[in-house]
Amino acid sequence: RISQEVKEIKVGLLFPLTGSMAPLGIDEMVGVRILIDLINERGGILGKYRISYVIADCKSDPKVAASEAERLITIEKVPLIIGTYASPLSLAASEVTERYKTVLWEISAISDSITLRNFTYVLRNMPIGGDFGIVSALFIRDVVAPKLGKEPKDIRVAIIHEDGPFGTSVGVSNEKLLRIFGF
Repeated sequence: RISQEVKEIKVGLLFPLTGSMAPLGIDEMVGVRILIDLINERGGILGKYRISYVIADCKSDPKVAASEAERLITIEKVPLIIGTYASPLSLAASEVTERYKTVLWEISAISDSITLRNFTYVLRNMPIGGDFGIVSALFIRDVVAPKLGKEPKDIRVAIIHEDGPFGTSVGVSNEKLLRIFGF
């Protein structure tokens, strides 16, 4: 049942819509817009809160992500920012959202440091990058080594990753666990 008095909640959508990260940033932003449209079509949140949104392009640049987060909070007056797709963008934007006590709902950036900084205003509901390193090390130990009929000490593993916060989170965790397993 839809309430007679529907209120509006305005949120910010902060994604890379241009630049090198745009292809996946655009897809994620479209997905969030579809979800918001579905919620609104079904009467909004609890039947009384319609969601509107302001879109911000962080241009695949952490400095722009920070400035756009600040604009969304101070000019657009959003209580919530949804985004950002990539770890460097999230790290920059979350510094701003924490300072302004505004929630950043991160939907895909996985660098460990995004949430391990113990910020109060960052929400993230997916594994951290280090978890991916753990899972791949377990795969090598539990699947690859037995298939090869070898002990970990007899297998050399090369870890190759990009040097940004995402790749580093995965690579550091991967190396640590592989050493523990004896590779």
